[in-house]
Amino acid sequence: DENCHLARFEKALRYYSRCLEFNPNFVPGWLGQVRMFIEIGEYKEAILWADKALEIFHDLGDLLAAKAVAHVRLGHRLHAFEFSDAALTQRNPTPYVWMSRGEVMLACRRRKEEYCFAQAVGLASRDWFVRLSIARIYLFYRRYSVGLPYAQAALETRSDAPFVWYVVAECQKGLGMRERARESFREALRLDGTFLLASESLHDLEG
Repeated sequence: DENCHLARFEKALRYYSRCLEFNPNFVPGWLGQVRMFIEIGEYKEAILWADKALEIFHDLGDLLAAKAVAHVRLGHRLHAFEFSDAALTQRNPTPYVWMSRGEVMLACRRRKEEYCFAQAVGLASRDWFVRLSIARIYLFYRRYSVGLPYAQAALETRSDAPFVWYVVAECQKGLGMRERARESFREALRLDGTFLLASESLHDLEG
């Protein structure tokens, strides 16, 4: 989880996978592994491992939600809605289930994603990473102006997190706020001098 919060997704993936070597019935290990495949853009792998997990944990909402995200990023909208619907029918949908639904709505231009994201925030009112994750969903679809307030809300809680500063900077860059983006990238690097994503983005901005 710490590596995920530091945007070290491949390292996080290795740790989640090792969890399952010790305990193949550990749900967070399966979910973490699937979500990290999504983070690194390996959507087909994410679906493959979600299917393997669902053989053990039938109809688990978070796994169905992750599968919906992988499908919608592959452009499989009908499948995305199918798995998102299934995730929502499970008892007590989690913040991730609502975030997944919001992404499916956003990707398919249904204009109901704000309600879904509000549900996620309401269920995890003190979780800064939920707000950051929503910001990153908007960032993925180049909706910078909507994503920035979510990233700034995460910043209010975790101003010491370089990943938050990075997402703020990416939104600012997308909005043409070059000087503010430069300052935010530099703050991310001040907090973590090894943060490769921020270093690369700052280099591109200045170039």
